[in-house]
Amino acid sequence: MARRLAALLFAAIFLPTLAMLGFMNFASSRALAIERSSLVTELHDELMAEYVGDGPQGLTSAIRDRVRFNPLGEEVISYADASGKVVAGNLPTWPRGLTARTRWLEVNMRRPGDRVGHPSRVSFSHHSLQGWTTRCTR
Repeated sequence: MARRLAALLFAAIFLPTLAMLGFMNFASSRALAIERSSLVTELHDELMAEYVGDGPQGLTSAIRDRVRFNPLGEEVISYADASGKVVAGNLPTWPRGLTARTRWLEVNMRRPGDRVGHPSRVSFSHHSLQGWTTRCTR
């Protein structure tokens, strides 16, 4: 009888706790996804404002400034011409297999100070601009 009562009490405590933790995990994952999407949209809007105001040179300068003030390499930004040659940003080359429809891609990233790259899952946003292509990543 005591064992049944202990098992029942354990289940009564464990199952709601498990459900609550599962919900919290889901809710926080959803909130992070929304925040990431918001940050990418904000970055895109800032860069497009530079492009509209100052053309390709202004966009190149804005990306170079943003990369310079990102010492930890948390943000990956690249601006490439129509052939895929990187004009500005912190990617030496554009990842193979990336298309305008790619949303996520795992790439081997080297951050400042790293000797070797580490696999990173990166969200991509791709936009064409009058013969140029901006490729903003986060």
